[in-house]
Amino acid sequence: KYIALISLATGMRSGEILGLRTSDIDFKNKEIHINKSVSTTYLYNDDGSKYKSTFIQDTKSLKSNRIIPLPTSLVDILRKSILLQKEEKLKCKTYSTEYKGYIFLSLQGNLMNASNLSKAWSNFLKENKIEHIKFHALRHTYATKQFEAGIPLKTVSVILGHSSIKVTEQCYLDLQTEDLKKQYEKHSPLMNLKKGNKAVASN
Repeated sequence: KYIALISLATGMRSGEILGLRTSDIDFKNKEIHINKSVSTTYLYNDDGSKYKSTFIQDTKSLKSNRIIPLPTSLVDILRKSILLQKEEKLKCKTYSTEYKGYIFLSLQGNLMNASNLSKAWSNFLKENKIEHIKFHALRHTYATKQFEAGIPLKTVSVILGHSSIKVTEQCYLDLQTEDLKKQYEKHSPLMNLKKGNKAVASN
């Protein structure tokens, strides 16, 4: 829940959120310092067999390493997230101390597997009878809301940590195209014709 809300309010990538430490949150100056990311991927053994591994790495690019505003709406959510992590630590007798300071960890204090996050997200959508969308769509929603609010493209690009403003422009164009498709489908003459035929048939 908290991870999803943070993504929606900041446009952060899921791996960047999982890489947040308490020291990255500056409540006084209302800033979030993004410099790490948690990834889950397949690695290969010497015999060619593969296995999943979750690890900490630097952010996606130099521009992904950034400082973004901490929205007032997120202050309580982040404080609750930090408190929840401390409570989980007290509950588990075998809680790992390897990742001390990280906010979002598993119940045993290990790095959170990206696959588990995706499963939890999918279950949440099913429970609430919402059509499945990728977790990454929250980042796109954030970008859309910024564009709709008239925030300059360059500013959005910096906050999202895109490698260049061209990436943000393409994202904006993709969002515009999707919106045009939806609007066209909604107001298509053929759709109106179908509605008219249904009305005639019912009479």
